[in-house]
Amino acid sequence: VDGTTSIQTARGEGVRVDVEDRGTAVANIKGNFSVNNLSTNAGGEDGVEVVTLGGGSAILNMHSTGIVSVMAGNGVYVHTLIGPANAVGNVRASIGAGVNIALDNTVSGASGFINSGIAAASLLGGNIDLTTAATVSTQGPSASGILASGQTGYVRVGNSGTIQTTGAGSHGIQG
Repeated sequence: VDGTTSIQTARGEGVRVDVEDRGTAVANIKGNFSVNNLSTNAGGEDGVEVVTLGGGSAILNMHSTGIVSVMAGNGVYVHTLIGPANAVGNVRASIGAGVNIALDNTVSGASGFINSGIAAASLLGGNIDLTTAATVSTQGPSASGILASGQTGYVRVGNSGTIQTTGAGSHGIQG
């Protein structure tokens, strides 16, 4: 995605890159980029999602300006899922200083769901490398600024951006 892009959704992700069968999912976002996700139903209503199934890597390069605003979902979610024969993939994300991410986890559809401004996850043995300078603000319960979660691979998070969270069970950076 390049240039001026403005996306508004009432249901579903603003941008989703989904690759199966050991492929690599890559999203490159630059220019003036904004997502306004108005959905109040938890369950995959992310602003930007990059996901692989089957052992491929999930890669996000987001060096744009603009805001990703979501309710009851993750602002940015980069992750891998287990594939055939327990194949695993790696997660790599780089998010620049011009990106602002806002999560409102106070809406009724978010009740009981854990959502984050930025979430990175790899099941089984995949590794996670997350570098961000984004400004992240979250409100509501279980609404962390950054969540990075792996099982047996390494998890590296580098943050130079501002994170502001409010709400019970919310953390600036959670691993």
